[in-house]
Amino acid sequence: MPAASRPARRRRWHQKTFSGCLRCKQRHVKCGEEKPACQKCINLGVSCPGYKLPLTRLFELKPSKHFDCKEDELNYDFFVRDGVETVASAQSTSLRFWTRLAPQLAENDAGIRHGLIALGAILRPLHNAPIERRLDRPRQALQMPPSAARHARQALNCMKVLDCGVLPVEVSLTYCILSRELAIWTEKEPSPVDHLLIAHGILQSKSVHNLGVSWMAHNDLLATFVPLVDQLLVHACSYSDDFPPVDSGLLSNYQLVNGLERIQTVSTWADALDSIASLLKSVFRVTCPFIVSTDAELGYILCSLNMFEEKLQKIRAESGLAGDYLHLQVHHRVAHIMFHTLGQDDEWKYDKFQPDFYFIVEQMKMMLASRCWGYSKWNDDDTVGHHAARLSPTLGWIAPLWFVATKCRDSYLRQQALRLLHDLRRAERGWTSCMAAAIARFVIEEEQKPVSPVSDADMSGSSAIYHLERRVELNEVEFCSKERKVFLAYTVSGKYDTVAEKCIDSIPYTPHPTVEKDNGETCPMSRKVLRHCGYSGILLYSPHIDCHCADLAG
Repeated sequence: MPAASRPARRRRWHQKTFSGCLRCKQRHVKCGEEKPACQKCINLGVSCPGYKLPLTRLFELKPSKHFDCKEDELNYDFFVRDGVETVASAQSTSLRFWTRLAPQLAENDAGIRHGLIALGAILRPLHNAPIERRLDRPRQALQMPPSAARHARQALNCMKVLDCGVLPVEVSLTYCILSRELAIWTEKEPSPVDHLLIAHGILQSKSVHNLGVSWMAHNDLLATFVPLVDQLLVHACSYSDDFPPVDSGLLSNYQLVNGLERIQTVSTWADALDSIASLLKSVFRVTCPFIVSTDAELGYILCSLNMFEEKLQKIRAESGLAGDYLHLQVHHRVAHIMFHTLGQDDEWKYDKFQPDFYFIVEQMKMMLASRCWGYSKWNDDDTVGHHAARLSPTLGWIAPLWFVATKCRDSYLRQQALRLLHDLRRAERGWTSCMAAAIARFVIEEEQKPVSPVSDADMSGSSAIYHLERRVELNEVEFCSKERKVFLAYTVSGKYDTVAEKCIDSIPYTPHPTVEKDNGETCPMSRKVLRHCGYSGILLYSPHIDCHCADLAG
């Protein structure tokens, strides 16, 4: 019989391991990996040499080359390192977006990367630039660098192909917010709204089911973009004319008390600045006759005004920042007066607040004379404090003084405010202290024109309130660089008049490069900003300028 055939013997399969002891690995046998000595070495009667320490592989992550030149890389690094916090200081809800999300998306998206490089190129020269007091120096300092213009164009070209159905939702929203920021710095637009409405539409159309991301990622996106877009919408509702549009789906009273809840947690000067900015926006909108507000909203705003004053006193006691405290206190007092007068449509209501106007003027004197704020009327050299030489958030100096000069009818106080206003020598988003002083001077002169004979006894006394029969309320202001005039539309009313008189007039005007666009036209002032006495939100840069009054320019 033939011999029985047997299959070839094969070693039983086992998973290969690389974590055994050194002796078992040398013998090519499976180790039990017992500690401190494996069982196989003990059975053999030999000492177990132990286990090899895990090898940690160290390597350096090298970013891919996204920059055309070294200058672009420096501008990008500056913005990611320092510029993001500067830009975010204007909107408290944007810190997470600028510091985390935007730099992350810029690694893979060329449009976002070009936008951040452009912002870095604009902000880097201003970050540590010295304060210049000559007219030609601000013209050069505020001119947009060529690299910023080039990258801004490239970023906008990439963003023109915005397709919300193709791009990820976070990229589409970043395009909208970045386009708005570029328009503010490159086109000197105080509150661009086109891309903001697109961002609002994206957030309204995207739901949990069609975002295409996980539940955690969806919540993270909502936590980043929803508060930011809401705050930007409230900003546009406060300072942009004809906003919101009828077809936008937004009501004029959209989130009237947005941001006021943060007053309860104010602990730093930055928190307080953001809170008073939100409080001013709520006061501006709730006093508008075309916006419907409830008694609960009015009460909440009034309580917030009182609470903010308590927070200010606490910050003053803990920090001891005298100049910063005065700055916040002035704007809080302005908000207090406006809350009780702005919606009354009665210019005589302001006569009840003479102590408050006096308080504002005295506080502004103390603040503007302080070197820590970079202002010194009596110092003509260029060596001023470093605080004003840097990009820093503020609500401005022009608006409070212009408010006193145009609304206070005490001759001594309004003349003091007018003199301080002219001596400011600053440019603040769309207008300068000289432009504001010229308009305020026109209002004062118009109100001093009597419509009936007035005796010298009625006008005597430097500190007495003028019992003027004319009160002027500005309705619209238009700056015309070509004609070198400021056209003013205003209403003149008497205390016992039943019908107010509508008037149009003009005053001389000398343009200044800090408020001119690339086409040479002066930035327009919206009717809302004029109604709010020049307030237009938190400013990041307000340079010193030389006087450019029309009567001095010749």
